[in-house]
Amino acid sequence: MPFASPTLPLPVGLLHRIRSLFAIWCLACLLSQHLLLADDGPSQATAVNLIKTSEAFSSEQQQFLLNGFGHGNRALSIEYLYIADTFALVRGGALARKVARYLGDLEINASLDTSKLGLWHGGEFFLHLDVVHGRSLSPKFIGDFQIYDEYEPYPRTTAFTQVTEYWFKQTFGDRLTIKLGKQDANRDFIYPEIGAEFVHSSFSLIPTMPLPTYPNCSLGAAVFFECTERTTLRFGVYDGASFLGQLAGAGSGFETVGKYGALQLFEVQHRFPWHKQLPSNLRLGAWYHTASFAVPSLGLNARRRGNHGLYFSAEQMLWRENCQTGVPQGFTAFCQYAFSPSDRNFVERYFGFGGHYRGLLPGREKDALGCGMAICKLSPSVLGVQAEGAEVAVELFYKAYVTPYLRIQPECQFIKKPSGFQSDAFLVGIRVEVAL
Repeated sequence: MPFASPTLPLPVGLLHRIRSLFAIWCLACLLSQHLLLADDGPSQATAVNLIKTSEAFSSEQQQFLLNGFGHGNRALSIEYLYIADTFALVRGGALARKVARYLGDLEINASLDTSKLGLWHGGEFFLHLDVVHGRSLSPKFIGDFQIYDEYEPYPRTTAFTQVTEYWFKQTFGDRLTIKLGKQDANRDFIYPEIGAEFVHSSFSLIPTMPLPTYPNCSLGAAVFFECTERTTLRFGVYDGASFLGQLAGAGSGFETVGKYGALQLFEVQHRFPWHKQLPSNLRLGAWYHTASFAVPSLGLNARRRGNHGLYFSAEQMLWRENCQTGVPQGFTAFCQYAFSPSDRNFVERYFGFGGHYRGLLPGREKDALGCGMAICKLSPSVLGVQAEGAEVAVELFYKAYVTPYLRIQPECQFIKKPSGFQSDAFLVGIRVEVAL
């Protein structure tokens, strides 16, 4: 029988936790208004977009290292981004060895605008290519469940080149958008905008649900409806192969369609108008997978049809400097919470929080200093008794915008009990991003 959503076995106190998180977030928003410096600042429409961390590195205003290679406001726009991550494990981990690894990814994004091509209005064709090389410290050396690097190419273990995404998006008027093709679902769901500043994967992808995302995207369809200027409803249906660990991202995506069920997502995004200078972003969502899942607690071969979960994330700018540089400077905080049943998922609960301060140093208005903590409660009934407890990851970074096309991010991470039973690990590393 299909799993009926009205009978979801929510744990005792879940609603109380969500209400508590929401109440704390609201209180922080109210307090921040009293701390705000007197300044009329930008308009409401401008402030809504201030929380987007990509604004300071936007291709629309970006100078590139190699100009004239498809850049610009044309019908066909091509962008090139190279990300290089070098990390060293200096203590602890699965093998208790000091080791360093380099991981690189050349991203090529091609976008074709049908309006600028003189065809029809609101259409966009998009293709994303990844050229990945190097090796990662996970999972062999660290043994972490929450991967320390969002560019970790799991389940791939060798260098590869692939078309990660290809899709078509059509916008109808100002409110309705439909997206079809091989997609990175994390770009449209769950993703907290401040998560782009962090290297650790959990701050951008909540670990209770392995979405179809880099490097294992899958075919799907998504619909986005803007109810108001501040509220957006999102619904998506994706091939369920990536959720079950199948390698759906290497090919066209059609190879696994219909074989591993489907993943359904629903999300409400709302930007609260606490203050026009202090933008906020709230996401509340649920997911359901139609496949059957092993339930070890019920027996060796026991299975249960359906899987589900809930998630919540909030971002709020709490302090804004009184500056006229055009770059929003100040402190932005975020929090995340997610739940999934412990009898059929690797992770039953997740809680993350942190923030960053942009423009902390004089003359460095784009630079960001940030810190975050990700707490992942593992499921011993699925992973084994040795995974009892939680894996905790802490990240501290400083991101420097060296030139208009180059940014460098030194950082360190501490991972307590990787996978719930490995030795505590400490890493230092640096990320270099170049807009080519």
